[in-house]
Amino acid sequence: LDETFEQARQDLEEAERAYEETAAAVLNDHQRKEKEAELKKQGFYQGQEELASQLMLLEKQQAKQKKIILGAGVLCTAFFLIVKEWMPAIAFAAAVLIYLFMTFKKAPAIRITAQRSQQKTNVSSGEMDELKEALWRDDQNRQQLITLKAVLQQKEAGYERVIQQFEEWEAEMAPAQSRIESYKKDLGFSEDASFLLDAYSLMKDLKNEIKKKHELTIEAGRLQKHRRTFEERLNQLMPSENGDEHTVADLIHFLKKSVEREEKIEKQKREIDTEIQYAEEQMRDLDQEIQYFQAQIDQLFHAAGANDREDFRAIAEIGKKRKETEEQLQNVKAQLRGAHSDATELAGSGTLSEMKRKLSEAKERRDRLHEGVHHSREQLALLAVRQEQLEASGTVSELKLQTEMQKERVKSLAKEWAAIQMVRQVIKDKMERHKKVGLPRLLETAKAFFHPLTGGSYENIYFSEADDSIMVMRSDGMTFHAEELSQATCEQLYASIRFALALTRQDGVMLPFQLDDSFVHFDQERLKRVLEVLARFSEGNRQILYFTCHEHVKASFPNDQVIHLLS
Repeated sequence: LDETFEQARQDLEEAERAYEETAAAVLNDHQRKEKEAELKKQGFYQGQEELASQLMLLEKQQAKQKKIILGAGVLCTAFFLIVKEWMPAIAFAAAVLIYLFMTFKKAPAIRITAQRSQQKTNVSSGEMDELKEALWRDDQNRQQLITLKAVLQQKEAGYERVIQQFEEWEAEMAPAQSRIESYKKDLGFSEDASFLLDAYSLMKDLKNEIKKKHELTIEAGRLQKHRRTFEERLNQLMPSENGDEHTVADLIHFLKKSVEREEKIEKQKREIDTEIQYAEEQMRDLDQEIQYFQAQIDQLFHAAGANDREDFRAIAEIGKKRKETEEQLQNVKAQLRGAHSDATELAGSGTLSEMKRKLSEAKERRDRLHEGVHHSREQLALLAVRQEQLEASGTVSELKLQTEMQKERVKSLAKEWAAIQMVRQVIKDKMERHKKVGLPRLLETAKAFFHPLTGGSYENIYFSEADDSIMVMRSDGMTFHAEELSQATCEQLYASIRFALALTRQDGVMLPFQLDDSFVHFDQERLKRVLEVLARFSEGNRQILYFTCHEHVKASFPNDQVIHLLS
């Protein structure tokens, strides 16, 4: 338990240290809100171009309005000259002045807004990239902090289990402790009974010493008995002459002399035995050498193909004759040195019968080669005729054309392959960027759907870069891979990611969302939760098309939302 507790404590301290380091690297809410606010300003700065264009359009409209005003003034003068009445002319002039006042009042406001926007556009693109990078790193740190929090919770649970084991051990030791207290009370000991260990040790040592003393007393008696027996035996070995008794020292001296004589005799006997053993060893060595040489002779006989000495002599005679025959053969070869080298090698390669057999085989091969050459010549003539026919028919030019076309096709395929490789690299780069930037935001959005779909059983979704997999964290801190979940929970996770994709991939346009019996493995409670999420998802006039062939799913929707499709 002590070792387990120490290991659990070290693991908990390491997990806490890692969690604190990651938590220190995470931006607080105030800093993150400031960076997000600065990042959002970029969208406002991008809108200044549209404001400037609106200002230019307004100036054009004002120029047109000036022309209209001049025309209105001319019309007003003409109207006054024609009607010759003051009230209609004054009313018309007042309406024109109010319109001019409103128009020129709106234009300076737009100009002032454009000037302020122009003053605020002092954020460089490099700073915006740094803000995005800082926010991305903060997202990564937050995801890692969630993982380390789960690990910390597991370590704390292990630490608590070890402490619980200590408590169980103390509970088991409680009866023994109570018995100890009762023994102390019966024996009249004080509260501190640590001296009992020393006292017990001293008593144990004293008991051992007493036992050793008793054993030594027994040994002393046994030695006394041996001494008396020894003296009696000495007296028996050395009978007294004339009835005189000798002392033990005299008897021992006499026995010592006798022992010395016996030792001398025994030493001579041992020397003789040693010489005998040495002689026997030499005899054994000689026997082994005889056996070895006999085995060598047998091996030589076996190698020579002889059974005994007579056979060996006969083989020796044969070898001698063979040597003479070889000498004669050398002479013959010397005479044949002036002849052709191939003939010489053929003559020395075997016997006459073998040479005849080789000659017949060579003749057969020659005949076959002649036949093959004749057949090859016929084939060559046919191929020559075929070539002339092909050249005359134009097939050769067509084949050359096809060859060139194949080369062009190979070049085209090579270009397509290069394009495909480039596209693969672009896709790979896009996927890496999606893992680092888009995927954390997507999972953060999916978490908002996954939590209510599971009834609060699972709190978070995050991406594991170790094995490129999706992991979820349960409310008790336990983490699971997606493949470790049940089928219904896995489909809830899949639905959450689909909903998050629909929200994050739309660019200001609410596209329809289509589902085809996506929740057939859900029970009534899960189906109720997902329908609540769909109802919330359809807010803002988003259209959702849900196809199903199950009556219990159809019964969950109002009748005015159900359309029966004809088969």
